[in-house]
Amino acid sequence: MLQRIEARHGHAIGALTEALSEHRLAWHAAREDGDFGRILQAELRYAEAAADVARALRARGEPDDAVDAYLRAKRCEIDAWAPFALPSLRRWGVFAGARPMARR
Repeated sequence: MLQRIEARHGHAIGALTEALSEHRLAWHAAREDGDFGRILQAELRYAEAAADVARALRARGEPDDAVDAYLRAKRCEIDAWAPFALPSLRRWGVFAGARPMARR
């Protein structure tokens, strides 16, 4: 499902799915930092980005069930690679504004 929709509409929704990924990564970073306010902000922005992706796909003729399945699969995909991406992103300063966290 994920590959079919991305192959068919990737050029049209590329920037939207990039925003979707960024907001989900921000959610993971906030969760690691234990910052409830940032978790809520990231979840809201993710929901807005998901709505934008859904609107774009529906406008291009994708049925509701395909759109919902795509969004679920995309979220699972992002969640699967987020733990591996976050350490590098933090080193590059992407989530540098986080509260310092004590080592356990």
